[in-house]
Amino acid sequence: TSQPVDMARLRDMVDDDPTTLRLIVDLYLAESSELMAGLRRAVRAGANAAVEAIAHKLGGSSATCGMMGIVAPLRELEHSGKASKRLQSGQSPNEQALLEAEHQHELIRACLAHLRTH
Repeated sequence: TSQPVDMARLRDMVDDDPTTLRLIVDLYLAESSELMAGLRRAVRAGANAAVEAIAHKLGGSSATCGMMGIVAPLRELEHSGKASKRLQSGQSPNEQALLEAEHQHELIRACLAHLRTH
């Protein structure tokens, strides 16, 4: 998806209610930031089961809310959570997907900034 957030899906999810929209945005950003931090720790620690679980949880909630930009790298992390092979650079494939997920998360935060209540 070219846009990090599918605003039509997000608005449809909250029946286009501005108050509910702001609440969902606040909740998503708070939870996703916490999950991203946990995902970062899990990837760096090589905790593949945790990578798989966190990526699955965040990917599901992101897709539900229309945060489409982050879904692909999270799905990649979820599926490669079992893989522990290293690339020639010494980075795991998970590290590259994590960097893309972090980039997409920042794009989502920027896209949703005007909808936040605080």
